[in-house]
Amino acid sequence: MLAAQHSKVLSGLARWCDTHFPVIAERCQAALPDCETPYDIYSLVVGPMTLDSAQKVANVLGMWCDGHDLELIAAETEVWDETDHRRAERWADILDQHAPDSSGVLRDYAQLFGAQDRLRRCTSPPDLLGES
Repeated sequence: MLAAQHSKVLSGLARWCDTHFPVIAERCQAALPDCETPYDIYSLVVGPMTLDSAQKVANVLGMWCDGHDLELIAAETEVWDETDHRRAERWADILDQHAPDSSGVLRDYAQLFGAQDRLRRCTSPPDLLGES
């Protein structure tokens, strides 16, 4: 049960998150060129993906990093709706420059569900958690 002081703590935490999460996301994006493995990339983007309500997209990328093929991932994860496809497109665009294998996985996975022409390569990726 939440007491009055818990509400104050949670409000303070929410303010801290609102202030610091965009900076953390920018630092994660800046670190992408230094990543050596797809799992390193996943580790940097899973938090910002979750904050961007792209948890289903993060789940696919995480399972791929664990060595699962796309058919198994499709059998084990939730089906994407139109919103998930838009989020995958956004994240594939972000990953194109420094993680083409990871962005390719998101595009290939989307194609399993009929998004053949939706997820094309991006030439100018958006910022993590930025306005796009």
